[in-house]
Amino acid sequence: MQNASLEITNQAFKETIALICVPEFDGKNAKETHKAEMISDVWGKGVMAFEYSLDAPEVKTNELDAIRNKLAKELNEYAERNKLKGLNGLPCFVVSDIWTFAGVLHIDISHVVNQATVDYLHDVTKSEKD
Repeated sequence: MQNASLEITNQAFKETIALICVPEFDGKNAKETHKAEMISDVWGKGVMAFEYSLDAPEVKTNELDAIRNKLAKELNEYAERNKLKGLNGLPCFVVSDIWTFAGVLHIDISHVVNQATVDYLHDVTKSEKD
């Protein structure tokens, strides 16, 4: 199931990241530094969350919220167009984390199709508040 979820999320990410443009980041020209990685290696089995890493040396931390919000909007519009549904009426895709380090933009996207992923998102939200 994780491989199928990864393929779906990869396709959604590739199509939507190209639509994101802020002053120091143009998604059309974004280059992945390596293939998407499953986050479940850290958080446990069954979590459908994937980390994407893009070469983005110019991105400023004050642009991360704009990138996150625009990407979340585009991902969920993509899901609607492609008739993809999240579990129990939740959004199909959630940008669960975003950060920069050493000129690389890291984006975690959760594909919300099972309870393990919902629990992961709950834990991430809780840890951000602590």
